Amino acid sequence: MSKKRHDRHITEHQEAQFDFDDAKELTVGEAMLKNEEVEAGVLPGDSILDKYVKQHKDEIEADKFETRQFSKDDLVEKEGIEEIEETQTLDNLLQELREETGVTSPASEDELSQFDDLELTRVSETPLVEASET
Repeated sequence: MSKKRHDRHITEHQEAQFDFDDAKELTVGEAMLKNEEVEAGVLPGDSILDKYVKQHKDEIEADKFETRQFSKDDLVEKEGIEEIEETQTLDNLLQELREETGVTSPASEDELSQFDDLELTRVSETPLVEASET
């Protein structure tokens, strides 16, 4: 019984290898693929997804980081593009309204200059309270 435990311990720490008899029947390309699988730690019972993840672990981790960075940069760029599109849409809407109503351009500077002398007065939003509430 102790021999089985000892043998199991040895087999767990052995480097993964594939059988020489199996390797003789493989082409060079197949042998290279099989070697990559063995080095990655792929087991015979692993699914296709498990095999892919084990073989491309570094690439997957790098892509995760790049995706996060890309998303952050993309959001900043996307916000700028949306602002430009909104401005262009507003300009297009104003142009269409001018064409439909027959107005050729907004009021000229001369027409607006008459309002330059006006003072800005602020109206209080709180209701006035009567002085004598006795």
